[in-house]
Amino acid sequence: MPRLFLAIDIPEADKEKLQRLQQGLTSARWTQPDQMHITLHFLGEASLKPVIAALEGIQLPELNLQTKGLGTFPPRRQARVLWAGVEHDQALLNLYEQLSTALQTTGYVPETRPFHPHVTLARFRMPPDPAAVAEYMQAHTPLAYDPFTAKSVILYESQLGPRGAVYTVRHRLEAR
Repeated sequence: MPRLFLAIDIPEADKEKLQRLQQGLTSARWTQPDQMHITLHFLGEASLKPVIAALEGIQLPELNLQTKGLGTFPPRRQARVLWAGVEHDQALLNLYEQLSTALQTTGYVPETRPFHPHVTLARFRMPPDPAAVAEYMQAHTPLAYDPFTAKSVILYESQLGPRGAVYTVRHRLEAR
């Protein structure tokens, strides 16, 4: 079964700006620009046809978003992920919930942690020096790019390989 996730792409201009930030943390494994996105739901291994069928009833609004701010996961502990935040409106949260409900018909178990839209900038191979992460974040604050309108949600298949994941578009929901 394919490994699937739902995401929103960010503008190329934001990807280019974020790529310029990707330096200065030696233990970071930086995300390639073509893999930068806002994950809505990670489904893991799932059957493609039932997922696409579950998405058919979704009415996708145009979403007003903005890449803004930096942070790490997990919060208040040793960083494993460095991210750029995504400021959003209520429509994104409503869509997230609507997708969650629709996907449950496929056996998907929703995430229990609060939804925190973000773009992953880096994952850390080894625990990074907390002082270096704090210095990096301070050097790149404030971070705020131009707002953008997202008009699609993409169902991606992720194939893991020795050089990282390769993403393939399997379905696209368009705003109507």
